[in-house]
Amino acid sequence: MPYLVLGNNNIPFSQLADSDFLFEGDLSPNQGVALHVAQQWLQGRQEFTIHTSGSTGTPKPIVWKRKLMEQSAQQTLSVLGVTSADKIFLCLSVHTAGGLMMLVRALLANIPVEVVEPSGNPMEKLSLQHDYTFASFVPLQMHHILTGYDMVSVQKLNRFKKILVGGATMNNDWARRFTDLDPEFYHTYGMTETYTHIALRKLNGVGTTPRYVPLKSVQVSKDREERLVINGVITGYADIVTSDRVRIFPDGSFEILGRMDNVINSGGVKIQLEKVESALASLKQLAGRDSFAWYVPDEELGQKLIAIIKGNPLPAMDEYEAKVDLRSYLERYEVPKQFFYIADFVLTDSGKVQRQKTAQLLFGK
Repeated sequence: MPYLVLGNNNIPFSQLADSDFLFEGDLSPNQGVALHVAQQWLQGRQEFTIHTSGSTGTPKPIVWKRKLMEQSAQQTLSVLGVTSADKIFLCLSVHTAGGLMMLVRALLANIPVEVVEPSGNPMEKLSLQHDYTFASFVPLQMHHILTGYDMVSVQKLNRFKKILVGGATMNNDWARRFTDLDPEFYHTYGMTETYTHIALRKLNGVGTTPRYVPLKSVQVSKDREERLVINGVITGYADIVTSDRVRIFPDGSFEILGRMDNVINSGGVKIQLEKVESALASLKQLAGRDSFAWYVPDEELGQKLIAIIKGNPLPAMDEYEAKVDLRSYLERYEVPKQFFYIADFVLTDSGKVQRQKTAQLLFGK
């Protein structure tokens, strides 16, 4: 019998489908949202309001249709081979697209699911002998699990069979960390407007892919500005033009070059910030540290390229060597002119860095 686990409470889906069911007990905020959504779903609600992540602007509400939510969930379940014999661990906010769709997959396929409050390292909430098989994490959570030098957390992670990683971009150096782990890891590409992911990149094991592979019902192309265009059942066969610059390969797979709104003009030269960030992530001087590329106004250059790094400042010699090493990955004009440091980044609920808000916090503007 499928059930929803909320703390010490195992609630059968059949009870949640009963409009007279009333839960009495204490729940965390995420568990409360999950209970409410599960009841609405099982009682036949046809529309759900979800908000965009807000990583590039103010979050906006979008109405999701039940039929398309079902189609999106079924596609993922079919591709990954997830069935009612599995067991889901839901450690994302149910307010986000990724968290909501994990819950819908469980409800649609009658899969037992436990909901916990999101945290940096969700493995801390599990026993070493847990029996969960399917989960989804944001890269920030994976970063905490894999760089925390906590082998117990890695052992718990290795008990899963299939894991989705979504919510932010991932460079190749970071992707290689998944090679020797036991579960099958899939990096997802999608957005709230497409009912979460429309493409998957397998990160380890048999069938590892270097690029995103669209789901069967999805067609991708690009416009004159090299922006990714998505079409298919999930879009109602209408084109959705993204803000992501893309390279599409003959086999239909694609790679993201960066966002159109993450291009700066410095001294008349256009610089893609994601390319700089990938190089920063490769530096031995910044191992285990988060960083991103940004800019500050400059009278001579217009926009001066900088790097914003989480944590304490590097020693002067390490910072100098880091800038020298960056020239192995980047053109001279793509190397940040200055490094700035901040205690914490401003993040969205799904773990994406809010670059502009973080910069405003750093510079007090």
